[in-house]
Amino acid sequence: MESPSENPFASPMVDDIVEANFIDAPDEQVRRDHIRHEKSIKTIGGLYILGASLLLLVLVLTVREFVSRVTQGNLRPPEAGFAVFLVAIGVLQFAVGVGLWKLQNWARYPGALFSAFSMISVPFGTILGGYFLYLLLSRKGAYVCSDEYKRIMAVTPHVKVTTSKVLLTVLFVLLAILVTIIGIAVFFNSR
Repeated sequence: MESPSENPFASPMVDDIVEANFIDAPDEQVRRDHIRHEKSIKTIGGLYILGASLLLLVLVLTVREFVSRVTQGNLRPPEAGFAVFLVAIGVLQFAVGVGLWKLQNWARYPGALFSAFSMISVPFGTILGGYFLYLLLSRKGAYVCSDEYKRIMAVTPHVKVTTSKVLLTVLFVLLAILVTIIGIAVFFNSR
């Protein structure tokens, strides 16, 4: 007679599936506990990439003026030094942004330095810089950028962060307002 716990109709693979899910459960739970922090650090990296790209774009657009001053002999050494400094900052910020996007541990500290400098622009820079410092220097930030967490990410690719539709709508409306304001400013300045 069969024991009451055995199901004669169950597939032999059911036990394997249950065991596999049980083995992955701790990694999956760790990923779910840290995924918002992971996405926030990646967002900081994206913002640094965007900021560095805009800085470098502005510098490229001013190259003509820079070259014109060099050929005319009107360039003063402090201006040249400042331009080189800005290029170095842009390249460093871009590298840090890519490092944060890839959750590299080395990028946390220069990212924290950039965040600390952003706190000078009151009030938004102060608020965002403080929040970025928390994200990068907290225990969760250190763990999210560790090799162990990268291993967990590799075994749990199916775990995704969900963003509410309300938040996406608010962000879209804010972006539309920002684009409209920039468009109006460009239009009136071109007249």
